[in-house]
Amino acid sequence: MRRYGFNIEANRVSMNFLSMVTENFLRDGTIHEKYDAVKRSSDTQVTAGYHMNIVGFGWTNGVFLVLLHELPPSDVTQLAHEINQASASAQ
Repeated sequence: MRRYGFNIEANRVSMNFLSMVTENFLRDGTIHEKYDAVKRSSDTQVTAGYHMNIVGFGWTNGVFLVLLHELPPSDVTQLAHEINQASASAQ
């Protein structure tokens, strides 16, 4: 999306993905391979490939870092603020 000039849309999708992964990480302390984007949860039905939702999957970790580093600083600050609020609420 960024290659074609859709930066606002790319930022929105990136923020949604990053916040979903972070929310799940704060809840259970792990990063998984698959996520249900509608439920915003790593609690998914795995029907093909692996027999379970793999923990610590490298592609998800890598995508998280790439998306995070491509966000403008203001969005990174906003995401950090949301993470801090979610973390404080969980305690």
